[in-house]
Amino acid sequence: MNIHSTENNLSNLLDKNEQALYLFRSEIVLILLQKHMLLTYLLINRFFTKKQLSTPSALVISVLNFMGG
Repeated sequence: MNIHSTENNLSNLLDKNEQALYLFRSEIVLILLQKHMLLTYLLINRFFTKKQLSTPSALVISVLNFMGG
């Protein structure tokens, strides 16, 4: 068994794990930003346009409109 080959394999594996962790963290940040944007939109929609989101269907419609659906 070649020790240099094993070291290279471990190094590549660590690099892949670091990349995966970075992507995972990036996705979490994007999810938090989307959640923040959605909550901001709902607050603006509720207080500035005087739309009452009293029913679940109104909330769902607002969310779909926000998502571009």
